[in-house]
Amino acid sequence: MSFLEQRSSGQYHVIFRLGGQRFKKALKTSRTDEAESARVRLDENIRLVAAGRLVIPDGADIATFLLSDGKLNGKLTLRAPLTLDGLFQEYMDHLPEGTMESNSLCTAKTHMAHFQRVLGKKFSVRGLTVDDLQGYVRQRGKEKGRRGGASARQLCERN
Repeated sequence: MSFLEQRSSGQYHVIFRLGGQRFKKALKTSRTDEAESARVRLDENIRLVAAGRLVIPDGADIATFLLSDGKLNGKLTLRAPLTLDGLFQEYMDHLPEGTMESNSLCTAKTHMAHFQRVLGKKFSVRGLTVDDLQGYVRQRGKEKGRRGGASARQLCERN
């Protein structure tokens, strides 16, 4: 059903036909055993498609889908890291008008500003750990409170 082609660079490509169409995909390996293993898995997945046990989604990159055992629909794309600044901006942008009292909104902005100041605006939210939160709590516990620094109203006016 499929066969391997080794390029002059040493890299393997797999070539196969499905539904009257010819497909070719780089395997990104120069190892014969890895290329052969991918080819065998591809043949099995083509058999599963023919038997109706594996369904190729509309718009999927067929070669990628079959070589990934039906896990990927296309090229892998990575999401941009979610930062504290991005998270809070997204929250504020999607907060419907009038759903939060002005002083509650002011309090939320104050807490957001503290998080950004202590952890950093570019802190990756997806990498947040309990230790990070505990460090934030320790840091905030050492700081002067509301009466020792700027008033809550002044902080809200800044934000």
